[in-house]
This record gives sequence, structure tokens and C-alpha cells, in this order.
Amino acid sequence: MEVASSLRYSYQDGVLTVNGQAYRRPCDWAADCGPLSFLGCPRPWTPAAQAALAQIPPPLAPDISNSPFPNSSLFTPLRGLPDDFLVFAVGLEGSVPTVCGLACAATTLTVRFEDVWQMLPASHRMFSYTCDATRDLHSKDAPSAQAEGVVHESIPGLAPDVRICLDLADNGGFVLSFHPET
Repeated sequence: MEVASSLRYSYQDGVLTVNGQAYRRPCDWAADCGPLSFLGCPRPWTPAAQAALAQIPPPLAPDISNSPFPNSSLFTPLRGLPDDFLVFAVGLEGSVPTVCGLACAATTLTVRFEDVWQMLPASHRMFSYTCDATRDLHSKDAPSAQAEGVVHESIPGLAPDVRICLDLADNGGFVLSFHPET
């Protein structure tokens, strides 16, 4: 895998070009040769994982210390294991931080929102959030969700120290967007 510091890229008119290869969607670059290539997961991804992939921005800087991850407020890896899973945050510069995850095999992951909350600018830290979640199906989900292939739910009244446990499917994922409550 190429290290990110050797990438040559441009992003123009909605097309990302990395080392001469054009990608219409940045998530395709991320899955093929970028931050997610270390997962080594075969496609196809679940609908929830596709939602997480869609959150990944294009490469952000040409020199990111030979890391395969662009570490910035736009994309911040939180934890992961090669060929296993990746949890990352996006949108830390704005008022709606989002935590996403991807897994190669079915697993349970725990998200500690407090880790992300501490990275937010002090002016963006609130003490109550509504979490809009997109996640993989579970056998206990309603038939309507089973038909759609993904679950969308909203969880109000969460404190910054909340922990959310999610069951991910093979090649699964999740997106958790934390909206401040006023």
C-alpha cells in the first residue's frame, strides 16, 4: 500500500484523481487504496457501511507523516485493527460531530462519544445530544427495516459520556451523528 505522503491528488468538479486514477466518489478511493485499504474487506459493503464510506472526505494534505490516515478535523481515525475494523470521526470542526465504523467480519463495537467530545472546540461542546444512527440490521429489528436492509433511528437526551454498542454485520458499518440539543 502506498503511504499517504506519496499521493498526488486533485479534486475538481466532483472527481478525485489520485496518482492518475480518477474516482467519481472519494469513498471509492478510500476503499481501493486509501485509509480503508488496510481493512482488506471484499465488497460488497452493507448499506450502513456504504453510508459510513460516503462520510470519508478526499485526501486532505500531501504530507501526513507517512500515515495512511489523513488526521485532521475532517477525518480522524479513533481506533482500528488491520483486516478487522476501523472507527473514525468526521465533522469535528462543525457543530455536528459524526462517528463512523466499518468491520470486515460481524462484530460488536462500542463507541465512546466522550473521546470525540473532548476533541471538539470548547464552543461546540454541549451537554445533551440527539444521536441519529444508521446501522446494520439485527435479528430483533422490525420487518420494515429488514426490507430496507438498514436501520435509521434517533436517540435523544444523550450526555457526552454516553457509550453506544453496535452489532455490525459482515462487511458492515454504522454512522452516528450527534446533534446538540438546545
